[in-house]
Amino acid sequence: MYEDYDGSEKARSATFQQSIISVLSIWLDLYLQDFNEPPSYPCLQALRSFLKKNLPNSDLFNRVQHRFSKFCTDDDSDDGVCVDSVDCADGRYVVHGRTLPSPSKHGELIESVEFSQLNIRTIAEQLTRIDADLFIKLEAHQCLGSTWNQRSKDKANECPTVAATISMFNSVIFTVISTILKDIDLKASKRARVIEKWIYIAQELRILKNFSSLRAIISGLQSSPIFRLKKLWAHVNKEMMEIYTDLAQIFSLESNQIASRELLMKEGTAKVSTQTRRKSKTNGVSDAAMYRYDQSSLCCGTVPYLGTFLSDLTMVDSAFSDYTDSGLVNFEKHRKEFEIVAQINLFQSAAKMYQVEPHRRFCAWFNSMRVYTEDER
Repeated sequence: MYEDYDGSEKARSATFQQSIISVLSIWLDLYLQDFNEPPSYPCLQALRSFLKKNLPNSDLFNRVQHRFSKFCTDDDSDDGVCVDSVDCADGRYVVHGRTLPSPSKHGELIESVEFSQLNIRTIAEQLTRIDADLFIKLEAHQCLGSTWNQRSKDKANECPTVAATISMFNSVIFTVISTILKDIDLKASKRARVIEKWIYIAQELRILKNFSSLRAIISGLQSSPIFRLKKLWAHVNKEMMEIYTDLAQIFSLESNQIASRELLMKEGTAKVSTQTRRKSKTNGVSDAAMYRYDQSSLCCGTVPYLGTFLSDLTMVDSAFSDYTDSGLVNFEKHRKEFEIVAQINLFQSAAKMYQVEPHRRFCAWFNSMRVYTEDER
């Protein structure tokens, strides 16, 4: 657009100049990710050169200068959300280096922590803290079908924020499987208590409106290594099975996942979840404690399941070509993509409402969990 700005008398008129400043300001403010192209930032460099030539004394030029310096500073600090290394095996991203803070402080090492030593509330809140942080840092343009689907081969490097979110999702799945299978000498009745604890954690995540880890836990419990253990499931409390069934129904594949979509639209930006806890003798939490917890979490954010948006954007990319038959830009495709990306941006704002401090013992436990191979499961 701005290549046509030729510096003529008409172009220098106040009205035309203000229009250009308005358009570029909105672009810079609302779609900053378009300019985040390390290491050289070509788009931001081009915009800076244009403003330096045509609008050198404008506030917009100063803002672009500041943004460029900020990007360069952030590159030097290199504190992004990317996982240390991500390998793609069988189409799944497996985390090797996690995005959790170090479990040590001032050189002090934390002793080994077991799953049984962490309470339900702590695990649910900490998973939500990590998921929300990753989702907030997600660059929505990396979710576009043309970038994420088969047209882009090196997904981990070209879409690092998406890869980090998927890696965390898979880490939760593998953690669920590992905690259930870890002790080969554990009796079925005791192992069933582990499953019940994960169902309680899933219920807490539903209340916290963290649909990402909620789906990961359900996926872990539905995975072949766990689901096929019929004798183990026979020891699971009947009431807990009802809770599990209700939670699993949220992510039913019927009618293009209509249940999860409707729930997300209903509660996505609401401050209060409509979900309530079911009372159970196996919960081990007093009514007074639950009341205090409910009061402290009345205002919570939302973390959606990213896979839904990735699927929708991939479908749009597959169904619509980039250009029309006459060679023009296919604005219908970009309009549909914009609507989906706008939803992601809306939920990113909602995710900022969470206020959870890191828990060192949880970090030590989560980082230490072993991922079993296919043969071991």
